[in-house]
Amino acid sequence: MATQTRNWSERGGQTLRALAVLMVAISGSGCNNSPSSVFDCSGKGEVRGRFSETNSGEIEFRHGVVSGDTSSGYTVLFTDDALLADALRASPYPVDEVEPVARLLGELVVGYTFGPDGSLREHLTRGLSTSSGSGGNDKGKMTVDDKGCARGDVKLQHYGSGFFALPLPKPAAGGAQANVEPSLSSTRHEDPLLRYADTHARLVDRHPVIPFETLGFSSRVATVLSADPRALAALERIRTQCPNPARTSLNEYAEVVGPAEPEPGIVLSGTAVTSANGGEPTLDNCYVMQRNGQYIDQCWPITTDCTKVPLYQSN
Repeated sequence: MATQTRNWSERGGQTLRALAVLMVAISGSGCNNSPSSVFDCSGKGEVRGRFSETNSGEIEFRHGVVSGDTSSGYTVLFTDDALLADALRASPYPVDEVEPVARLLGELVVGYTFGPDGSLREHLTRGLSTSSGSGGNDKGKMTVDDKGCARGDVKLQHYGSGFFALPLPKPAAGGAQANVEPSLSSTRHEDPLLRYADTHARLVDRHPVIPFETLGFSSRVATVLSADPRALAALERIRTQCPNPARTSLNEYAEVVGPAEPEPGIVLSGTAVTSANGGEPTLDNCYVMQRNGQYIDQCWPITTDCTKVPLYQSN
């Protein structure tokens, strides 16, 4: 009963805030008639709005994250997924990590970029759709106050509107990136087959965070993802559907190729791309082209179960 009462109370608070936004927007009273002017910037902040586009899909803004500074401008990212938002808040560079995080979770993220003067530059989508653009009749402006609150309002001509009051991220103590241990053997990792073997060993490591770091995520984002069922399901597909390192070889293009047997009676033939860059090896790409010797539509285990995709049909 206490939980139900709290939920009713929360919905009541949301309704009152929505009515306040509507009254301000319609009446234009006061010194600032932007919807975001009445939003609560404490905690994780507050966002409202919706984006709808034929190719990208539709999303209602429930969570937001802001990144940037006054010299280069800001990017504000919106999602309807709470865990995705937590991952972006944890990231030392959310603009760079938003695409792989959203793709791994199978979610759509919509963003707005602003210049140093706070004027809207363009909108973007990441994850289920990757695009960017601007229209001549798009309108948007954001400001940052002396308390570190970014407030803004955007109205796109065709795709929707967004309103936000979000706290700027605080610099992490000791720097943004965790210390990276040197590679076990830079010479070993010059060999693509050995590098992939070491990469796959990290992918199946029992430590909850190391496999996600091996997919290229920062330690903080990897920690958030390690508790999410969608991310764990994607990791299991990668482990079982990317080439078995014990059976790989190099093709004529010096690519690592080989079979995987995710379940009895199903053999997938795929390609794996890795890198080391002086640190631990990471998996940059993995895709499957054949199932049981027959060509299938190109499939990426990070997003799709390649045991179920259709056979390739030539035009």
